[in-house]
Amino acid sequence: MSEYLFEAKTISGEKIAGTLEAVDMKEALEMLKQQKYTPLALEKKRTMLDTLMGWMNRVSVGDLAVFSRQLAIMVEAGFPLIQAVKTSVNQTGNEKLKETLALIAVDLESGLSLSMSTAKHPSVFSRFMVNMIRSGEETGQLNRVLREVAEELEKQKGFQSKINSVLMYPIFVLLMMVAAMVVVMVYVIPQLKTLFDDLGAELPLATKMLIAVSDFTVNYWYIVLIGAAIIVGLIVSFLRSDYGLEWKDRNILRVPVVGKLVLMSSMMRFSRTFGMLVDGGIAILDAIEITA
Repeated sequence: MSEYLFEAKTISGEKIAGTLEAVDMKEALEMLKQQKYTPLALEKKRTMLDTLMGWMNRVSVGDLAVFSRQLAIMVEAGFPLIQAVKTSVNQTGNEKLKETLALIAVDLESGLSLSMSTAKHPSVFSRFMVNMIRSGEETGQLNRVLREVAEELEKQKGFQSKINSVLMYPIFVLLMMVAAMVVVMVYVIPQLKTLFDDLGAELPLATKMLIAVSDFTVNYWYIVLIGAAIIVGLIVSFLRSDYGLEWKDRNILRVPVVGKLVLMSSMMRFSRTFGMLVDGGIAILDAIEITA
């Protein structure tokens, strides 16, 4: 059982707020309706475990593509939009998306449009998707726009898979190099040190330094792990900063093969996204900003 925070309106029009326990978002909504409440807001009270699971259970491009296509089919078949979204809640397997769609259903019942409801969840729905939905609502062609969004997301998913396949080999090689270096430091060099000690030979400075590093790694491995974690944390923090992002993006274009791949993929995404927004009726300046 999970605890949910809610805001609702009674039959008399009075606004109330409180908490309730339910298995999932759908059951929480049903409990409010059984009490004759009109839900205005409903949110799961998050624990540290929920935050961790939410990060691990992020909504993928593929999940959004399936949702868009399912919603387009149901709208085209004449389903009321609220009913179509509620049906999508039961059909999606991603818990994060399921919870988000349940909240969107609450917003739709309170009178918000689909574009306004999705805009409240920027971690799930991009500005591109929100504005495409808005253009579909304004032109009365929501089902067509949703199909186009689904096709674009499916293309993005396919392209991401190709990119991941290209990068998989160099990442694997890098990991193998790190693993080999650890094995050498922890197992090979200590055995060579014993051999050198038995021979009593005078070792070069470089060899002495390598043996010292190996000894430190074996005897103080926890300090090495902590130091490595700190270094990785500093690098990640730097790359997430404004200056770090600019530095990374500026220099990655200079990397052979990878730079050209990043440039071409960015140009492809720009062309597709910009073209779809303009075709959907979004003003050119707005379309450029959204694409950026």
